[in-house]
Amino acid sequence: MTALYADRAGVPLARRRDGRLLAIAFMLGAAAILSAAACGRGSSAGTPNFPKVVSLGKGELFPTINNGSLGVGENRVSMSVIDRDNKRVLDAALHVRYYDLNGAKPKFASEADARFIGTQLSYVDEQSGGEKTTIGDDGVYVTSARFDAAGDWGAEITVTRSGRTLAPIPFRFNVQEHSIELGIGD
Repeated sequence: MTALYADRAGVPLARRRDGRLLAIAFMLGAAAILSAAACGRGSSAGTPNFPKVVSLGKGELFPTINNGSLGVGENRVSMSVIDRDNKRVLDAALHVRYYDLNGAKPKFASEADARFIGTQLSYVDEQSGGEKTTIGDDGVYVTSARFDAAGDWGAEITVTRSGRTLAPIPFRFNVQEHSIELGIGD
């Protein structure tokens, strides 16, 4: 019997009977998967080349979609960005272009600048009289997007940080007929 494992990034790994590990590029339901930052070059027509498999690549930054599922219709898309050291990037500007990948070639659907929503990480120590201690910052980048059909979709993210714009980062994700998450306005 083959056992299933996952690496630090959550990418499933299969262990063969002889003990060697094989990476498997699963796209789990509607979970969004980060892609190769090095694949940021578009085709000659200006349409990005979306990767067929999951790869961490050799880029500087790695975006991921935080939503558990996305569905047909209006969606609030929540994203995080980490760097090579697996640290959250909280000081960038993101521009996202969405593409429908269900046809013969990617079809541009919409674009938006992401809004950063920051938060402080803290805890309340009940043993010391309810003192609140701040332990750091966190946050997400949010856009609204309308997906007209279920299936494969792509997002091309352009990140600007410290006045420097990086090459666009394309990645794939799946949209289902119905999302299990609350919709905009719910």
